[in-house]
Amino acid sequence: MRSIPRVMLLVACSVWMLSCGLFSPDPTQTPVPTERPTSTLTPTTTPMPTSTDTPVPTETPAPETPTPTASPTVAWDGLLPEPRGEPVSEWMGIPVMAEAIAGEEIRGMYAYTVAVGPKEVETYYIEVMPMFGWTLFAVGEVEGKDYSPFLMFQKGEEVASVMLAVKPSSDLTYVSLAHQE
Repeated sequence: MRSIPRVMLLVACSVWMLSCGLFSPDPTQTPVPTERPTSTLTPTTTPMPTSTDTPVPTETPAPETPTPTASPTVAWDGLLPEPRGEPVSEWMGIPVMAEAIAGEEIRGMYAYTVAVGPKEVETYYIEVMPMFGWTLFAVGEVEGKDYSPFLMFQKGEEVASVMLAVKPSSDLTYVSLAHQE
């Protein structure tokens, strides 16, 4: 029994000596140069610019401009696509204001413009959505913008959101409807 602690001590010392590099060869020394090259700076003069013939550019055909498609143009502060189609009266069980000027489904949402202020649009949805079976459960406002409210409604497992934005250069309100089952 007394030999086990000695063997363990011997193994521990061996591991320690191997990990410390006691049995590894000495590294070779890197030679250090004894002379350092010196550079002598010679003063020079800056040459004067001379005129050269300028080449005449050749005509390059202008790239073809893409033809416009029926997709919506980007408007509303460069963030929201502007709807162009004929507005519908209802989308996914969500009413669209009768005063809507243009509207279309864009990226899984329905967007339309209306020539009334955002307060009137907000009041419209708070009053009309319950007639379609929707219950208002959240009201918020986008910070840092003009009055840009959003409303959240629920009907069973479905959720609908109404987001509003004011077009800075006009009296139009941008209405975005989203639906999730």
